[in-house]
Amino acid sequence: MERGGKRGDLWNDLVERPVLGAGHGAVFGTSAVYFPQSANMPFAGATFNAPAGVNAVYITGLMPNVGYGVSVQANGAGNVVNVITSGANATTDAAGVLAVAF
Repeated sequence: MERGGKRGDLWNDLVERPVLGAGHGAVFGTSAVYFPQSANMPFAGATFNAPAGVNAVYITGLMPNVGYGVSVQANGAGNVVNVITSGANATTDAAGVLAVAF
């Protein structure tokens, strides 16, 4: 798999590790999925860079049915998604996935 494949490829681009926290991700069309490096690491918050064209982010590996504070801010290269463990305005599903649409 080549980094930064063509737009029609299943893996459009790999997303660099989050600014804070340990994880990786991938972009599929207009969605980005982020996942932890280790299932044993507790989530203490993270800032993710969502590339231009992405309008939904899915963060996996979180505790099920837990609230998180989420903010999204545009920058020149897409959006910055900040997730913190307080100020809950978004809740994970029963599988521990946090879905953020913007």
